[in-house]
Amino acid sequence: MTLYPGVPEQEDAVVKSITERVKLWEESVGKDFRAKHRELHRQYRGFKEWRADWIGSGENDRDVKYDEAKKRWGARLHIPLSFMAVETIVPRMIANSPHLTYLPRDERWQDNVVAVQELSDWQQEAIRIELPFQRVARSGLKYGLGVGKNFWDRKYSSRRRMEERPVELAPADGGKYMLGEREEGLKFDGPRFESLDVRNFMWDPYGYDVESCDWMGQRIWLSLEKVLERLNSGNWNSVSAELLNEDAIREMPGMNKEYDELFGASQRESGFNTHAFSARGEQIHEAIEYHNGDRVYMLLDRKILVAQGENPCGEMPFPIYRPIELEHEMVGIGVLEPITHIQREFDTLRSQRRDASTLSLKAPTAYDDSRVRADEIDFDPTGLIPVDGDPRSVLLQLAPKEVPGTSFEEEQSIRGDLKETAGLADSAEATPATATEANLAQAQTSRRIELLSERFESEIVHPVACQFLYLNQREIRHARTIVMPQEQGQEQQDPDLPPYKRIEIDPGALMGDFEIRVAKGSLAAKNIPQERSDAQLLLNSLAHDWYIDPVKPRLEAMRKMGIAKPQTWLRPQQPTIPMATLRVMVQMGVPPELIQSAVITARTIEFPENAGASQVADMGQQ
Repeated sequence: MTLYPGVPEQEDAVVKSITERVKLWEESVGKDFRAKHRELHRQYRGFKEWRADWIGSGENDRDVKYDEAKKRWGARLHIPLSFMAVETIVPRMIANSPHLTYLPRDERWQDNVVAVQELSDWQQEAIRIELPFQRVARSGLKYGLGVGKNFWDRKYSSRRRMEERPVELAPADGGKYMLGEREEGLKFDGPRFESLDVRNFMWDPYGYDVESCDWMGQRIWLSLEKVLERLNSGNWNSVSAELLNEDAIREMPGMNKEYDELFGASQRESGFNTHAFSARGEQIHEAIEYHNGDRVYMLLDRKILVAQGENPCGEMPFPIYRPIELEHEMVGIGVLEPITHIQREFDTLRSQRRDASTLSLKAPTAYDDSRVRADEIDFDPTGLIPVDGDPRSVLLQLAPKEVPGTSFEEEQSIRGDLKETAGLADSAEATPATATEANLAQAQTSRRIELLSERFESEIVHPVACQFLYLNQREIRHARTIVMPQEQGQEQQDPDLPPYKRIEIDPGALMGDFEIRVAKGSLAAKNIPQERSDAQLLLNSLAHDWYIDPVKPRLEAMRKMGIAKPQTWLRPQQPTIPMATLRVMVQMGVPPELIQSAVITARTIEFPENAGASQVADMGQQ
């Protein structure tokens, strides 16, 4: 049965097929994954049940909540161990943009390598790709699954700038500039990578990775204004979308209930009230973007097919990251899941110690109710309690038991279990004082994090780079110019060189098939103290070695000091000795073999001021 007269049966069949698949996913793995997500999110966020209930309750119920809370006591601490574990690993995994190398599969594309490489570096810097990479890695470490999406993004902006005022409009005070008209300009036109909220991600329940899934999809939540904006833009190209109008969309009930079920709990844990949308009567609509590899479809509220077309990436645009992959399972194991019970044990231990301290500060008191009323007992410093007889026979403060000293040993044991499970070392919490200490700290934590980073390079960075290249080859249809800074050190060789360079890119410069290699460890943070120590060691031990080319250790030392293009820092080679000069020296009686030996010695020592005193003396005697 069609929603509107004139809708093709084919579109109705697509809607029915996609809806059935999405429902199957929601009732199977989707339901379990969302429950798991809620628990791990609470563990990471530091959720407090009473605070969330109080924020989520109405104004008339908050006094009841408060009275109930006053009748109970006891610390309910949540020590942010889970937060510490995730936020310690993520910066060490991803601190830089990846370094990619493009190798042509055919020699005829060799001349295009430079253009492809320069465009890739420019696009990574333009979108700050390391930031969405960090969000995907964080999701994977928290929930065992991180998801990203590749797409071509084209954004326009409307701006007004100052411009020169025409002479005939110049005021008496001689004002030269005026605010120009509003102009519509292209702000960004290129591939983009974004991280997805895993709660909005759906996949074939029978698949266990990107290649084995027959379909993948994501939910996009739109306000009524956004739906109308997309409808009027003409981007929705189906027959059903052409039959839609603003009145029909306003009559649609929306998906407010589904939105609250999906995001309500986590937002209340964060201190936000999600019922405000429903209270104001605002509509929240769900758009499902469904991919089967070749085609992409979009459903509005699971009722109307509003768009369909060819998949611009040529394959699934959703790279996924699993820190620890489980055999034939889409969702892997992150960092939070193995330390769940460790987190609870630590919270319980610290809460009990806090409760013991509270009891020691104000211990419970037994009193004779026949001689003293409860409302007369006052523990103020200047308080007075009238009693008849010996006060010790009327009031008796009970002495609570002290917390056993083994609880502190248990705390250290729990911390050790956490660090062993999460891959954190004891020295990771302290700042190393020397380069040697920094090297030891890095060695203790690097292998686990290195493996996590290598999986990220394989599952996220490489697929993203391949799809970015394909999108560039597909969407760049006219010549364009990109501006990049000059290589570091170029200004030393040519002071008149501008600090930027312009590179022309056209479709012909991007043609070809390329093998993309990700430099291992290029994402991870560097051990700066150790790098500086190694650079100093190279200069001191190898730069003046007779058997080693002095230029190479200097280049390597400059790389370890953070200089991106150390070759440009080398001074030009000294000109060769003119032949006329050599003839004059021979005529003066200097033996030719002595001249040859002196030239070789001078070339070996790149900086004469660094030569040993004996070497200089020997050269002078010669």
